[in-house]
Amino acid sequence: MLLFPKTSTAALLAASLALIGCETTWLASNDRKPTPAVQPDDFVSEAQASDDADDPGVTTQVSTDPADPASEDGSAAEQAPRSEQALPVDAMVGHINGEAVYADQIFDVNLIAQLESFGRRYDSEEFRGMAQGVIQDRLQGIIINKLILGEAERNLKEAQRRGIENRIQAEREELLRFYGQGSLAKAKAEFREDRGKELEQYLREFREELVVGSYIRSKVLPKIVVNQRDVERYYADHLDRYQQPDQRTIRLIRALDEGSAQAIADGLRKRRSFEKLAADPELNQYNPNQAGIFNSGNPIPGDKVIGLEPVNAALLELDSGEHAGPITVGDATFFVQVVERTSGKQISLAEAQIEIEKKLRAAQFEKHALRFRMDLLKRGSYSNPAEMGQKLLDIASARYDQ
Repeated sequence: MLLFPKTSTAALLAASLALIGCETTWLASNDRKPTPAVQPDDFVSEAQASDDADDPGVTTQVSTDPADPASEDGSAAEQAPRSEQALPVDAMVGHINGEAVYADQIFDVNLIAQLESFGRRYDSEEFRGMAQGVIQDRLQGIIINKLILGEAERNLKEAQRRGIENRIQAEREELLRFYGQGSLAKAKAEFREDRGKELEQYLREFREELVVGSYIRSKVLPKIVVNQRDVERYYADHLDRYQQPDQRTIRLIRALDEGSAQAIADGLRKRRSFEKLAADPELNQYNPNQAGIFNSGNPIPGDKVIGLEPVNAALLELDSGEHAGPITVGDATFFVQVVERTSGKQISLAEAQIEIEKKLRAAQFEKHALRFRMDLLKRGSYSNPAEMGQKLLDIASARYDQ
């Protein structure tokens, strides 16, 4: 079965994981005639398009030029120049689960806004390249969503169905109270103004989200198993997240000679700024241009801050703003200051247990959910996505390429 050509698994996962929040206005309306289930190879070809002219629910093209009528056999007129081009209004582009899919079900408000923006910014060739990507993403999401919705509806248990209907009723009543203070007409008007859609449309979408979410959980959750060994392994593999050491930013002074060391010590006793002393090239020979800043000012984690052990041992006893010295190492004399000390994070396995379990369960859910969606795509009934995408791209070019 042909699925989505030139589409990576990552892209498919992105489309499928966005399922629950996906717009669902693409569902065929009740006044359109149901069509027999089809497989991808059964896709209605261009040669069959004229057969749809007998169906009053399908309009393939409407000419914008009264002098350019459709031909007698019902096929669309040849394309005119762009300003006079025939625009497809409600073309059928394929089938999903035996239901016809129409162009206006794919072109939702968000997609139209993107396409109109592309039309204003790009020439025709660039427009088609940009439009192809967003149309493909939208189509993939719709196919996955509708396949899952159809299977979920067929497999809902009565108790699940009652629970979902109760949730919908509670949501409806809450919206009526919030928007209309009990008045249905007022609630509908205020909801439409606030949300940009009809109240009943929102409730239909809300129901579909509940149905799909309930079904996916029923299929995926039983497969999720997280044991203590998994938790311990994750903790050990990510120890840096849970056992973070202290970090220090330091300044260092290396006195030029014994006289400079004495001047630095006297200055510190008189509460002169360590930074100013470190910036004096007549006193400090270590990085005076940056006032003795060590490691380019980057915080150093752990207890091995500097390679000079006596200096390192001294600074481990210091807190932010404190200094130590003189410290003699061989023939050299050092002074050190901790500019800032940030306490590390020490989280035990017991403290991290719940968080790690949630992470592992979420990762397993994502893996099993992706496998479930891929299996559904393999056994699902829908028209060839590449052909549907091409039809939609042609329609987008006619409608939105300026």
